[in-house]
This record gives sequence, structure tokens and C-alpha cells, in this order.
Amino acid sequence: YCNTVPTPEGVGSSKLEGYGNQMWLDATTDSVRLEHRVPNQDQTSNRIWKEIRQAGTQLTVDDKGNSGKYPARSCPQGDSTRVSVLLGCGRDYLTIGVEQGEYHGKPAILLTAHGTSESDGSKSYFEQIVSVDPTTYLPVGAEVTSSNRDPTLTRYDYKTTSRYVIDFVKRSSLAVDFFEPAAIGYVATEPVPADNLRPDVKGMRVYWDRE
Repeated sequence: YCNTVPTPEGVGSSKLEGYGNQMWLDATTDSVRLEHRVPNQDQTSNRIWKEIRQAGTQLTVDDKGNSGKYPARSCPQGDSTRVSVLLGCGRDYLTIGVEQGEYHGKPAILLTAHGTSESDGSKSYFEQIVSVDPTTYLPVGAEVTSSNRDPTLTRYDYKTTSRYVIDFVKRSSLAVDFFEPAAIGYVATEPVPADNLRPDVKGMRVYWDRE
């Protein structure tokens, strides 16, 4: 079980308790369940997104109950779902590196990266540092600096810092179906053949006769 909590300097003027990510990682099946908490604009309530990641697939349920299915991206030269989620992989990396350093005055392994990420057609550039405990090899903190360089949009720069709180729990303490998509409310949608039909072919109107 892992809980990532933004540090006070990492969320600016927003209320600290509204942010955070909770993760449960199953070592036997390499499955991950996540809950993302983001406060609404009025800062009085939270929006929560839930995810199940397993076997290269990311299944999501947003705060309105809408389900989504996407390919789950992994760390460069790696395919472990647990490692990818813990280290925050999944962006387009230009460079990655490993350095010796410190985290809050204690020795740490620094995993560094910079690259690009894209959302709603806008590309941003980021630098990321994940601090790892050299004894347990578990992350203890993360820092991400991002900036938008799209000339058609308002430029922004921001920096987030988070700390990791990690604990081990017995699998038997969780529900049997805890890592199943249905446990987060995910509903699979079947493709509709009519969506692939062209509405007009050489002047003839095409209709779908449902079975």
C-alpha cells in the first residue's frame, strides 16, 4: 500500500488535504489499484478517479462513473506494472538517468528524467526526480517541474513535490475481488458494428439493422 501526498510547497495556495494518490500493489499478480484525489474548484469536496492496471491495460472510472480503457505505459526498458506506477512512468522520455544524492538530508538514489507529455492536444515539457531509499529500493519522494511552451496557449510553469508513505498489508485483509475491474465500478463497453459503417456509399444510404 502506498499513499503519495503533496508537500505544502507542492500545491501552492490549495488545501493540502484535498490532493493525493492511494495505491495498492499486488506482488503476486503485478496488479495495481489506484485512487486519485483532486479537490473541486470550491475546495469543499474532492473528485476521485479510480484505476485498475494489469497486463498492460489501464481501466479507469472517473468521478462521474464513466469507464475507460487504455494501454498502460511502462517505464523505459521495463514492463512491471508495479514499478511503472510507483515511479510515475508513462510519459515520453527524452533522457533518463540515475544519480547519487540526498532526500531530506539522507542518502538516496535519484532517478532523473525529462521529456514531453501531451494532454488535450497541448504539449508540455517536464523534468522529474524520484528519490529512492538505497536500502529498500522503494520511493520516498518525487519532484516534477512542468512548463507549457505552446505558443497558441497561455504559458504556465508549475512544480509539484510529493512524499511517499508506504506500508505492507496482508492480501487477506482486502476483498477477494479488490483488484478486479468491477470492484471500482468499471463497466466494459462492447463495440457497436454500426459505428464502423459509412453512412453513404456511392450515393446509397447505409442503414444498420440491429440484430
